[in-house]
Amino acid sequence: MAGRGKDATLILQHLNGDIIDRYQQNHALQTRDSIPRRLHRVGLRNIDRISKGSLKRMARRGGVKRMSDSCIPVIRNKLKEYLQAVLKDAVILVDHAKRKTVTVEDVVRAVRRQGKTLYGF
Repeated sequence: MAGRGKDATLILQHLNGDIIDRYQQNHALQTRDSIPRRLHRVGLRNIDRISKGSLKRMARRGGVKRMSDSCIPVIRNKLKEYLQAVLKDAVILVDHAKRKTVTVEDVVRAVRRQGKTLYGF
């Protein structure tokens, strides 16, 4: 195999039944910092990660005594719509100020723009 490049060596190894790509393995070991450390769950939307108990606690704060299980998807959907609207307004404010970081003031102004007023911020 003298005189052949790395690509030719890899092709010959693959043809001989050696499926392991040694060049890519070494390259992956050298660039370990670029490999994500966490594994992400596949198939769950972020809104589905808000548990039923969390939604019930928020509803109890609002004065709800009992909740049906069939309410949970509807509440999740409405919560998602509200958060999308607030975050859209907050991002517009950040872009207008030519910043990259969303601050508390941006969120408070976005909520105020939705017609609600937050006190204490």
